[in-house]
Amino acid sequence: MKTINTLEDALTMELENLYCAEMKLLDRFSKLDGIIHSDKLRYILRRYTESCNSKKLKLGRALSYLHHEPQACSISVIDELIEESFKRLRFAQDPQVQEQMLINCIERINSYKICVYEAAVRYAEELQLEPVADLLVPILDSERKTKGELVDLSVHMFLTKDYMADA
Repeated sequence: MKTINTLEDALTMELENLYCAEMKLLDRFSKLDGIIHSDKLRYILRRYTESCNSKKLKLGRALSYLHHEPQACSISVIDELIEESFKRLRFAQDPQVQEQMLINCIERINSYKICVYEAAVRYAEELQLEPVADLLVPILDSERKTKGELVDLSVHMFLTKDYMADA
């Protein structure tokens, strides 16, 4: 990890981490479609995965505003969250349990990203970099919306015990 001496350095690091996270999620989450039985979960995951490209584009713009290009990806947190998700899913034999676990794994990753996007927005606002904050706020809102949808779906599935029906 490079030295972080300023708030702008911290912002740049967060933006790079988010850029790499979106790139990795696009690659890995696109492979989960085949194990999903719930149409609602499939819809949420597809939309979430497809949004990675537009998020990467906005993050690239934010980095350009800071006169910085995305660096090679080496963020262990998102890698560990993704790997842990795939390990858990391999061991789940029951499709109903597997879907609940998948929802919780996506939530875990989503929560991490919300935390990092919130930090990046705060840094950008503190640095009075409104164009950067303006790029990040809609992404943060989208992440929060996805979290709400995942929670609602998980609760619905638990309450109805009808894991395969559309929500």
